[in-house]
Amino acid sequence: MSKKNRKYYLSFLAVTFLLTLGIWLFRSKDCDNQDNKDSIETEQNINYMEETTTGDGVIVWTIPFYSGPSDEIVNKFNRQLEKDGYSFSLMFKTIDNENYREGLEEVLSSEGTDIAHLGFYEDLNQVQSIIRKGYFAELNDYLFSEKGEKLYSAYNKSLWKGVETDGKIYTIPNPVLRDGFFDVAFNKEYIPEDLAKSFSGDFGDLLRFINEDIIKDEDIIPIIIGYHKFLFSYVLGYDYRNGVFLDCRTGEVKNPYDTEELYNFFGLMNDMYKKGYLSKGNSFSDIGDTDLVRKKIAKLDFAIMHPIGELDESLYEKVTIYRMPFYMFSRPAGSTGIAKSSKNKEAALQLLTLLHTDEKYANLLVHGEEGVDYQLINGLIYNMDGTPRWMLNTMRALGLYDMIYPAEGEHFIINRKQQKHDLYNSAQKHDSVLLGFQINADNFTAEMRRVESISEKYLDIWREDNFEELYQEAREVVGEASKELIEELERQIEEWRKLCTG
Repeated sequence: MSKKNRKYYLSFLAVTFLLTLGIWLFRSKDCDNQDNKDSIETEQNINYMEETTTGDGVIVWTIPFYSGPSDEIVNKFNRQLEKDGYSFSLMFKTIDNENYREGLEEVLSSEGTDIAHLGFYEDLNQVQSIIRKGYFAELNDYLFSEKGEKLYSAYNKSLWKGVETDGKIYTIPNPVLRDGFFDVAFNKEYIPEDLAKSFSGDFGDLLRFINEDIIKDEDIIPIIIGYHKFLFSYVLGYDYRNGVFLDCRTGEVKNPYDTEELYNFFGLMNDMYKKGYLSKGNSFSDIGDTDLVRKKIAKLDFAIMHPIGELDESLYEKVTIYRMPFYMFSRPAGSTGIAKSSKNKEAALQLLTLLHTDEKYANLLVHGEEGVDYQLINGLIYNMDGTPRWMLNTMRALGLYDMIYPAEGEHFIINRKQQKHDLYNSAQKHDSVLLGFQINADNFTAEMRRVESISEKYLDIWREDNFEELYQEAREVVGEASKELIEELERQIEEWRKLCTG
């Protein structure tokens, strides 16, 4: 399959990354087909596995229906566990995607699972809510013990801090959610590398690199700015939550339109749009002309691109990349926890430690058996028919990434574990002062959705001729609408700070 035909999509939900993520993820048609096939097989997996599991105990792992290994691969995995002397086996329970939260609460309350994926909900605050209901076992004692040291050391401390709820760890971070992809790419064909390296890091400085030759070339888009909703907030130093900004530097809660950073960013977008530097269909509030832009990206028909999430890593040698500073923020969405009601907590933790620290077990559960289910070519994983083996849905559901063989077109394909380590230990990475803070929206959900709806009505005002007028309107309207929400979040942050300090 050619790269031109690869079908990309935006995840987010991840988190809504993206929210949590808020980050662009990629898929191929082969990925869609394989993951869908595995999903269908997983539905049949429960009863089948009940008949074929071995050992003293069966660990039940609940995941969304759209993902998960096939029954054949799970059987191979269990046989390997038995061969290596482990006294437990694994089976999966799946829940319909649209009703995942309700189904998850049911199995957790009925002692129907040992391990559970927390889900990627449209409203991220639902994840914190289900943790606060007491369904998951606290992991601090294990992680900070000799037994848990190996698992804790597998991930950067900021990732562990990011999944805390009320100062405690209940889940294992999902490393599939990506960070550090808000970078800027300068096409070497149009902007020499030496010139690109003079970029100051300020958005306004991008205009300096657009010359007459670039403008006259009708086949390229001078500047591609590819954000959806408020994902750009993380580059501005803010964590966007339900219509308001949480300042990663100060911890303040703000009306987005009352910040200098957003005003300057939208002003720059307005300037670039009027000058014809952007695609005419460029939009933050909806999908826009995504297909056109993706074709331009695949062919490198652009001078500047930001962020670089959809740029194939194989094209990196043809661009100069400027790494933008980024913030780590709280994101328990997509993480994996141990049910408090589980009778197999020790075995479940042992299993998860194996998967997150040993590539043999991780790859066996995600991909199966080499030479039968997949093949490795130059360090990249392919299906037996030679097509790239994209198993993103499975990796997201299981929370396995760092130890997994990379596929063609993915990021971090050279040595992803080391590359992730270098990213999280780079000078560009910063921790939000609110890292570990989780909003309690149990009695405030409707209000948060109302503010979010109002705030996002103004996402594309930078395209309008009367931008200044509309921005002032947004500042006033959103400011009035968000007063109560801002006060509530300020109160929760103060309580959280007291809790964490003691």
